[in-house]
Amino acid sequence: MREAVIKIADYRLTRANQNLFLAAQFHDIGKLAVPKCLLNTDSQLLPAERKILEQHQIIGYLFLRSLKSLERVAAVMRFTHVEKGYPEGIENGKVPFDAHFLIIADCMDACLLDREYRRDPCLSKEQLFEELVSHKKPRHPLKTLTATARVLGLNYSDASRILGKVFYEDKEIRLIEKMLG
Repeated sequence: MREAVIKIADYRLTRANQNLFLAAQFHDIGKLAVPKCLLNTDSQLLPAERKILEQHQIIGYLFLRSLKSLERVAAVMRFTHVEKGYPEGIENGKVPFDAHFLIIADCMDACLLDREYRRDPCLSKEQLFEELVSHKKPRHPLKTLTATARVLGLNYSDASRILGKVFYEDKEIRLIEKMLG
């Protein structure tokens, strides 16, 4: 995931990007508090088990927040799993801009790499991009999505077609052309 974050964010070692980089490293630290039998299962989790697993994000956030030097890192990594609705739903509009890079990189990591627990095959890069974009109200800022299209190596035609399904105002179209063209 670290490589995807670096590529998407056009990484320069600024303080904000350093926090993003560290948040990528620590985003699943709360899994240390989750029973190994849940993490290593190859079967579908029961609803109660899933609820326990989903707590890893808030546990990791609280742990990092308690360390003075990592408070800002915690503020970014807190939102890693909001696309699934925990700990806070992404629709609330409170997701920091930088956290979108982390969310997208985590999705790329989960959807493009083989996983023991996944029954379905990995998504193609185009399918993943469709999934990231295809919502009535876009989850991620257009700038992060165009950067993602470039990182995924999508051609201009495919990326602009997918983005055009939800971004169709003149200024958005101009931005897509500028960022992808």
